[in-house]
Amino acid sequence: MSNDISSQDLANLIFENGDVYSKAELAEFAKEAVKRLYFDFRDYGENISQVKCTKELIEKMKEHKDYYRFDKNIDTISIPYAEAKRTLNTDIGTLVEVKLSIMFYDNSSNNEEVVSEDDRYWNDSWYIYLKPDVSKNDCTCAKCGANMKFDEAKDMLECDYCGNKVINAVMNKWRFIDIKVEK
Repeated sequence: MSNDISSQDLANLIFENGDVYSKAELAEFAKEAVKRLYFDFRDYGENISQVKCTKELIEKMKEHKDYYRFDKNIDTISIPYAEAKRTLNTDIGTLVEVKLSIMFYDNSSNNEEVVSEDDRYWNDSWYIYLKPDVSKNDCTCAKCGANMKFDEAKDMLECDYCGNKVINAVMNKWRFIDIKVEK
């Protein structure tokens, strides 16, 4: 990422796709999207249908599973804090940086390989970098890997192959460009 262009007020964040997001709405979107991203990636690998990511980010997550805690048997994620912090001007356009405080919980009683009898907790700060994305037709289905198509009338994505549907299409208005983790 390059050149911090401002720490401007994100109260009415307006992008070329015509959607308006308040700072609070963007933070709430980020909370939900990160939870879905975490469990989709952990459970389905690169076939993430509900949250758009760049191919580079998916490769990075595959290569560094421990960095994102995908190698843990996490049972619950809680995100008590999320804030749209700033916009960044990059060579691929304007990105929004959102900071999240994420609490991971692992109930050790449901692990196949018990390392410890104690439950485990982790708390990380994730900085996600989002870009508005108007293209809704390049998602892949988490169930079968086929391309999904956006049905504007229903505001959902549908898989022509297996029939999987993603109702919350707002997830597909933003693309995850990068995630940085502070442990």
